[in-house]
Amino acid sequence: MKSIFKIIFASFFLMILQFCNAQQTEYSRTYNRFSPELQDVANNKTKFNNQKFKDFYKSLGDRGLEIKMFSYDAKEFNSKDNYILKLYFMDNKSRSYANDNHYQFPMIKITFKEKMPQEVEPLTKQYHGEWNNVVAKFFSNMEIEKIEFYGINGFNSTDRRVR
Repeated sequence: MKSIFKIIFASFFLMILQFCNAQQTEYSRTYNRFSPELQDVANNKTKFNNQKFKDFYKSLGDRGLEIKMFSYDAKEFNSKDNYILKLYFMDNKSRSYANDNHYQFPMIKITFKEKMPQEVEPLTKQYHGEWNNVVAKFFSNMEIEKIEFYGINGFNSTDRRVR
């Protein structure tokens, strides 16, 4: 009877281990699919300064980079004036997995020259922060001040520098 419990416990443990390895493999495969493209864009990011967002967005699309989620932020702590757009290439579940396992997840932070219209808040709520053509159009004519890339130095790298 004891040996049956040991076999069941060992089988259960191996299934959990296999599931964790499969999750890591899937995350690394997804990350490595678009990370090189993001690194290339990061190397040429200054050419988009003083340009409209739609030009930068088109460049991402031309490289097959698909934005999944977005959020916005202020330049200064405790300000209601929003200038910053954050673009994510993974859904919340994948970002949560990466965060829980101390992996990097790619994100682009775009600072615009002018503050965002107040409609950004209801737009974000309406689409639950999920990127779509309506959201892309909303930002399309905003002029970029600067672009920063995060999480593109290798999914399990300890190098967290901004690019």
